[in-house]
Amino acid sequence: MPDFEIRDFFSGQKLNQEQAKYQVVLNLNLLMSHQFKLLLETKHLYQKVSFDPIEIVANTKPRISMGNDASLFRIWVDRDLPSLPLKLGHEVMADEPTLVIKNVKLSCRTCSRREAFAPGWRVSYPNDGSVFASLPHLLLLTYQCQGCQRAPEALLVRREGWEFQLHGRSPIEEVEIPKYLPKSEYRFYRDAIIAFNSGKILAAVFYLRTFIEQFARRLTGHTGKITGDEVMTAYSDTLPPALRDMMPSLREWYEKLSVPIHAAKEDAEVFEAAREAIERHFDMRRVHAIPEPKPAPDRHPEAADPAPQ
Repeated sequence: MPDFEIRDFFSGQKLNQEQAKYQVVLNLNLLMSHQFKLLLETKHLYQKVSFDPIEIVANTKPRISMGNDASLFRIWVDRDLPSLPLKLGHEVMADEPTLVIKNVKLSCRTCSRREAFAPGWRVSYPNDGSVFASLPHLLLLTYQCQGCQRAPEALLVRREGWEFQLHGRSPIEEVEIPKYLPKSEYRFYRDAIIAFNSGKILAAVFYLRTFIEQFARRLTGHTGKITGDEVMTAYSDTLPPALRDMMPSLREWYEKLSVPIHAAKEDAEVFEAAREAIERHFDMRRVHAIPEPKPAPDRHPEAADPAPQ
């Protein structure tokens, strides 16, 4: 349970059964709300977080007075706690599992930065919160940016057992892209990140390779039938010789990204290494103020010289 600290609501004293249940449920509610906020702020489509109360129970159990209360508490943990419905609320309740819906920090496409988003309309299905150990529970929530206050965004979360999983968002996730990347090819880089965040690694690798190839084609003017390797070599030749060997090579990373594409391999390590190197390449272009030359008219390598007049 990263960044979550179990709270003691009874100042270290021995607990009876009711006090122990109070402490477990209240800490479980705090943990659920913490993990739900973590899901919305840091996770992506089909990623999940957990909120298993095992540590909370383990922390509470030794403090229960010996005898009947301890036995009844164990029965409640094993039988009753997983069967309690989950409620949605604005404040933490101590008598039943309650998910408190709070403000979250999300990227806003209008503000072009992360902003506070306030919760609005929400629907719970089944509307009784289901039970932790049986049916899945779907939560549809809207959040509105407090910066621009434009139309709310909708998020779909599935709860099953002790897990929350992000199953949908409308509009699609807005990803933060370094400002120094070329705007003309921005969409390919953005789609690479979205695909990677959604678990579609092979598609992400393809989009990332497309990003650097289309950038190189634009700068060199090669838009016809020419291989990607030839385009990347031509781009490399446009760089100042003194800087070329210092910068991560886009030609080299084009080749490395091609390997999992040809093998149809979901290679997350290659993607992450390539992404880091490509960003560093463009950051060095920015730092050294390397201009984007106006490309010459495209000339297909197979085209013959025109006949003399």
